[in-house]
Amino acid sequence: MNIIFKHVSKSFGAINALTDINLEIKSGDFVFIVGPSGAGKSSLLKIILNQYDPTSGEVFLDEHEISSKNKKNIEVIRKKIGVIFQDYQLITDKTVEENIALALDIIGLPPLEISQRVEKVINQVYLNSRRHLFPSQLSGGELQRAALARALAVEPKLILADEPTGNLDAENSWNLIKLIKDINEQSGVTIVMTTHNMDIIQSLDKRIITMKNGQISSDSIIIKKKKKLKKKHTSSKQL
Repeated sequence: MNIIFKHVSKSFGAINALTDINLEIKSGDFVFIVGPSGAGKSSLLKIILNQYDPTSGEVFLDEHEISSKNKKNIEVIRKKIGVIFQDYQLITDKTVEENIALALDIIGLPPLEISQRVEKVINQVYLNSRRHLFPSQLSGGELQRAALARALAVEPKLILADEPTGNLDAENSWNLIKLIKDINEQSGVTIVMTTHNMDIIQSLDKRIITMKNGQISSDSIIIKKKKKLKKKHTSSKQL
C-alpha cells in the first residue's frame, strides 16, 4: 500500500502535533518512525488509520484520499490495514482464535472463510498449541504474536505497528521482529513501525524517519539517495 502525505498538519487547539508533513512510503516498504515522546509519531499513525482528521493537507492510501470526508473510501481502505499495539488490545474473555475470528466477523467475512483464515494465521505465528487459551494465560511474546495473527488475518496491504516490542524482553522482541520482517519480504506487506528500540533499528537495513516537534527532522532514504548521487558524480569526475 502506498502512503502519501501532502503538507499535512494536525493541531489540537494551540498544540501543533504535526506541522507540514510531506511524506511518501511506497508499497512493500518497511519503515521505522522514531523520535522522542511527543514528536508526533502516534498522531501520524492515527491519521493513517483515520482516527484523526488532519487540520490541513491531504492523505492518500493507494488511490484513496482518506483526508476527505468520503466514508466509503475510508471503510474500503481500513479493511486492508492491520494494527499491532504495544498493549496488545486483545479481548480478555475470548480465546486467541476467538479474538482473531472477531476481527474477521467485523469486516463481514462468511464463517467458512473466517475459519480458514484463523487456521492459517495461527500456524503462521506458531500459536497452534495456544489457540484455545485466553490472554491471561499467555506470555508477553505469545500475546503479541496473537495480536500479529489478528492483524494478518484481514490479509492487510499495510501493517501499522505502534511500539510492538515495548512490553517484551529481548528474545521475544527479536522473535516478533523476525516474523514481521519475513511477512514484509515474503508477502510484500507495507510495514510502518514506531519504536524506541535502537538495537532492532540498527540491526535492520530499513528506512528510518526521525520526527521531532511534529516535523520530519531526517529521512534515511533521502540520505542514501544523496550518497548515491555523490558517488556517481565522483566516478564521472575521475573519468
